[in-house]
Amino acid sequence: MIELRAFKAIRPADKYAKDITVPPYDVLSKEQIRKYAEDENSIIHVIRSEVNFKDVDPYSREVYESARDYLNYLIEKKVMFESEKALYIYTEILNGKSQSGIVGLVNVENYLNKDIKVHELTLKEKELDRTNHFYHMKVQDEPVFLFYEKNRELKEIISEYIEKKNPVVDFEDEFKVNHKLHIIEDEILIKKIADIFEDMDSLYIADGHHRTQSIATVCKMLSEDGVKSNECNYLMASIFPEDELNILAYNRIVKDLNGLSKEEFLKKLEKTFRISKASEIKEPISKYNFTLIFKDDCYNIEYIGDKNFKSYADSLDVSILQREVLDNILNIKDIRTDNRIEFHGGFTAADTIKREVDGEYALGILLYPVTSKDIIEISNRGEIMPPKSTWFEPKLRSGLFMHKLI
Repeated sequence: MIELRAFKAIRPADKYAKDITVPPYDVLSKEQIRKYAEDENSIIHVIRSEVNFKDVDPYSREVYESARDYLNYLIEKKVMFESEKALYIYTEILNGKSQSGIVGLVNVENYLNKDIKVHELTLKEKELDRTNHFYHMKVQDEPVFLFYEKNRELKEIISEYIEKKNPVVDFEDEFKVNHKLHIIEDEILIKKIADIFEDMDSLYIADGHHRTQSIATVCKMLSEDGVKSNECNYLMASIFPEDELNILAYNRIVKDLNGLSKEEFLKKLEKTFRISKASEIKEPISKYNFTLIFKDDCYNIEYIGDKNFKSYADSLDVSILQREVLDNILNIKDIRTDNRIEFHGGFTAADTIKREVDGEYALGILLYPVTSKDIIEISNRGEIMPPKSTWFEPKLRSGLFMHKLI
């Protein structure tokens, strides 16, 4: 049983929405952060508030308090404002494909009771950063990205509403993604949507495991501080149907072949992979298939090893790659800490990886993406995916919604 409720969002004045919103805080390069910060109204000054300082520890208290102060500054300038209580329909359109989800508050108890299901572990340092950020701000400044198994009744409500009502926000960002917001203020319709969620057994985290855990932690901290507000018991989320999600592969790029020549590396692969030389770089089109990119050529490889997997997670291509190639051959044991490996997701990942391999990297590896069904199955089983397993595109735009925790 999922508890969904409307909320008073802090959001941009409609005329500012295009210019001040940015991609999520954790997908931005330092160069992108500096570029967005050239606009004094950009929400980057809030979600990555270290940009407000020339030389400072990004995890210091003054940085987190700067985020709170800068949000207040944007509200005073009327760039941001607190709206009336509502739910929202958030639509993203890219390359003719759209996804439309409900934005509202979900009870933190749903997460603590495992009704909101996880598929990856969190990193303590990253979790602590968002915990301190939310705690000092007393605001959740980015929603988490959740999804639900497809629901015909909710899909019809969303489709009919979008068709009948004009969006309050409608813009195309720098990545050619069209973002639209529709406001739902009608209490009868809000209750109808909430009742549909109440009948759901589970929601699933697509992106935002660290933010979700951080909000749960901040909820407890504020309670221990004696805060009586009920707002801190809720998690702001953008919740989409699983059949509209666009999940891309999170590809790998490796600096060296662990002392092996290319020929020696390929020879070792022959134990568990069928190898064929390719005439051009193409992304894999089915499970158990990978594309290897070297400086002067590329190969398609297909896993032909033992498929009696110990768990569902072990059957994923990212797990097979980690176990059979990165660990066994290249001696890359922990991809979260080993500086010999990096990751690229998104529609242009193959081109980016080829440029990197033409430079200082030795090998690029393209994977077949996991599916929403994989995430649901693993989450329901209580299993965990390897790090960097999923890349969702398009990314949710940060700055469109915030939620006061007190």
